[in-house]
Amino acid sequence: MPASAMPQHHEWTEVHLRTKSAHAPTLSEALIREGASGTWLQDDAGGTTIVAFFPSRTDVCSRLASVEAALPGLTPFPEPAVSGALARDWEQVWREQFHPFRVGERWAVQAPWHERPAGIEIIEIEPGMAFGTGLHHTTRLCLEALLESEVAGSTVVDVGAGSGVLAVAAAKAGAARVLALDCDLEALLSAAGNVARNGVTERVHLFAASGVAAIRRAAAGRPAWADIVVANLTPTGVSELAGHLPGVLRPGGRFLASGIAEPSARGVECRLLEQGFNITRRRQAEDWIAFEALLCR
Repeated sequence: MPASAMPQHHEWTEVHLRTKSAHAPTLSEALIREGASGTWLQDDAGGTTIVAFFPSRTDVCSRLASVEAALPGLTPFPEPAVSGALARDWEQVWREQFHPFRVGERWAVQAPWHERPAGIEIIEIEPGMAFGTGLHHTTRLCLEALLESEVAGSTVVDVGAGSGVLAVAAAKAGAARVLALDCDLEALLSAAGNVARNGVTERVHLFAASGVAAIRRAAAGRPAWADIVVANLTPTGVSELAGHLPGVLRPGGRFLASGIAEPSARGVECRLLEQGFNITRRRQAEDWIAFEALLCR
């Protein structure tokens, strides 16, 4: 589950942190805020290992101390394992770790070098470190919710677009217009390539913006205009975003929210209900939750 884009070849200091799955999104987000160029989350039955990549000359110890200070509730703080500077070919890493996968009976996500199966709609994603390649449960839950929705002819907003996989999926499923937002310029470059690769440039519009801030501005002084908002964020990000969606989503519009660790799900659910949403479906993969919610007002 990469969390931001990085150049294909560079030297990095690699930091491994082992934590509970419920803490992983918040810890990953804090590492990015403190200068990590990307994170990779590896889930297993016992929890999650976060692999964070810092530019090789970074004072990693001070950055980790800042992360620990920013997360006083995370006790004990995971013991980090720090390697030396590494040179990585991310395309090779991707080739080794990424395998095509199906979303329902109609769709598949795969890389350009994979053989294209007959009779299947393909979402093609190029190697990179942009968040949301489809590898992680949170992205897959979003893809399932989106591709099982009535998307044709709709206006879709993808908040935190990452690799662009969700924006591409929406366009290929028939959305009339897709607005994809991300504050990470490297991620937007990755998304732009994937949008072009899938032939949907006329309908997918990329914006360099903080998703919540952009939604807040879009909600000011204009009628609601979006049919679907999809967001694969942290529980805090989803809850904050939900507060601004009634000014953006049309009545009856849908919010597809993922990135929610199970212990945080109840709090997010309450926030959605407070904002006038009716939760129509709860999806789960291991310890990760996605909500499908309908705006009732």
